[in-house]
Amino acid sequence: MKHLTILACSVLLAGMACAASAKRVVFLGDSITDKCHVGCKTNYWGFLGERYGFTPRVYGINGQQMSHIVAQAKKAKADLPEGADVVFVFAGTNDFNGGVPLGDWYTFGEETVNKNGAEVRLRKRTFCFDAGTFRGRINLALSYLRENFPQAWIVLLTPVHRGYASFGPKNVQPDESYANGRGLFLDDYVAAIKEAGNVWSVKVVDLHAVSGLFPNARAQDAWISNPQRDRLHPSTAGHARMAEAIALEVGDLLK
Repeated sequence: MKHLTILACSVLLAGMACAASAKRVVFLGDSITDKCHVGCKTNYWGFLGERYGFTPRVYGINGQQMSHIVAQAKKAKADLPEGADVVFVFAGTNDFNGGVPLGDWYTFGEETVNKNGAEVRLRKRTFCFDAGTFRGRINLALSYLRENFPQAWIVLLTPVHRGYASFGPKNVQPDESYANGRGLFLDDYVAAIKEAGNVWSVKVVDLHAVSGLFPNARAQDAWISNPQRDRLHPSTAGHARMAEAIALEVGDLLK
């Protein structure tokens, strides 16, 4: 009996230690992150939470673009005054669909600066925070996250491939074979997010490349929400595959 009591206490203490060590993980983004479970029963963050033993802090909202990430992050900061361990940002597909211009990372000029004891004129770059451009929006989002979650690992997730979707007479979205209204393809927005990894020293999980989701292939119907009218959103099985891809890339951050 004594041994059973000791065992029970050990199990309880182990459970308490596990709970105490659970990471504070924040998820920002659009419909694929939204808690309303668009096209699925369990999102990728649900699978990750189950796998690593944390409670996902989810702020993604259906239809939102990279320009909304700061507002979502502000809500996360209000809820987590102690900060976060990992912050995921999964956005960009709606910016593509909305035809947001790509823009630039920097603006350039010249300034006088002391170099080796002499005042010289040097070319200088400063971040472009133009909220009307995709790169400007990324700069705004990552600047806010860097300042307000200084200890957190920030992970950008690139958009997955896009299939055809019809959500109503005035909301029909062609598949990724077609450019948006600016003549840009989804790949252009994916490339910008990958560039941001170097610009801001953040991790990037290229789900566009490594998730295995390719909704324009009919053989992948099980991984998409609705084969007839929504090949844009992953099904529960698709989210499970996304979670596996994320785990393979940054799972150590979530342990």
